[in-house]
Amino acid sequence: MSQTAPRPRPTSDGTEPRILVGLDPAVDRLHESLREARRAHVQSVLISGGFGMGKTALMCEFANQISSSARAPRILRAQGDRWESQLQLAAYSQLMMTSPVRSGKGYDSNLPETEVSSHALSPDRIVNHAATLGTHLEALQHRAPVVVMIDDVHWLDESSLRILSFVMRRMHARKVMFVLALDRIQAQGVPPGVLDNLTGYEVAQIALEPLTPALTQELSRRRFGTDLSSTAAHELVRHTRGNPQQINELLREMPPETWHS
Repeated sequence: MSQTAPRPRPTSDGTEPRILVGLDPAVDRLHESLREARRAHVQSVLISGGFGMGKTALMCEFANQISSSARAPRILRAQGDRWESQLQLAAYSQLMMTSPVRSGKGYDSNLPETEVSSHALSPDRIVNHAATLGTHLEALQHRAPVVVMIDDVHWLDESSLRILSFVMRRMHARKVMFVLALDRIQAQGVPPGVLDNLTGYEVAQIALEPLTPALTQELSRRRFGTDLSSTAAHELVRHTRGNPQQINELLREMPPETWHS
C-alpha cells in the first residue's frame, strides 16, 4: 500500500515550489558553459525535446539560479510564438527593446518604427540588423557576461532566425552564451541551412529524456506528497511515454488514492 507524504509548502508568494526532477545534470551543464563564457569563450547550447519535456522549466530554473548569483550575468530573453513567426523581426525586437542601440555601421536602430511584414527581409537588411545585435552584445558583455535565452526557437520568424544564426557564427572571444530551446518535430518551418547552424557540432546539445518510473515516483513524492507504488509509476510512464508535463497533469488532477495499490 502506498502512503501519502507531506505536501511541499507553498513559496512565500503562495505559488507551488518549483520542483525539477531529472534535470540536475542539464542544469550543471548549463553552468559549465556559463563558466566558459566568463572566460570569453562564446558558448552555444541547444536544449531539445518535444512538447512538455521540460525545456522551458529548465531554462527558467537556470535563469533563476544565475540571476541570484554573486556575479549575475545580463540576461536577454526572447520567446518564439507560432503566430508571431509570420512577423519579420518579431523575435529580434524582443532582444533589442532592452535599450537604445546603434548598429555596427553607426545608424540608429529605431525598432518601434521598423517596418514589419510577412515578406522576407533583403540580405543587406539582415546583415545590418545582425551587426546591430552583435554590437549590442559586445557592449553589454564588457560589464558582465551576457546570456541570450530563446525559447521555442522553432517558432521564430525567418529574419530573426537568420540574424541569430549570422551572429552566432561570428561571435568570438566574448563573454556571451546562447541558450536555445528547440522542438525538432515542430521545426519544419526553419530553413534547412539555419537549422544546420543551430544544431551543428559547435553547438552543445542537451536532449531531454522521458522520465523513468523511478523519477516519476520522485516527482510525485516531492511535488504532490504522494508515494506512488512501482506499478502505478510504470503505468503512468507507459500511458504518457514519460512526458513530464502529462505526468504532472495526471498527478494534479487525480486524487491521491487513485495511485494506491
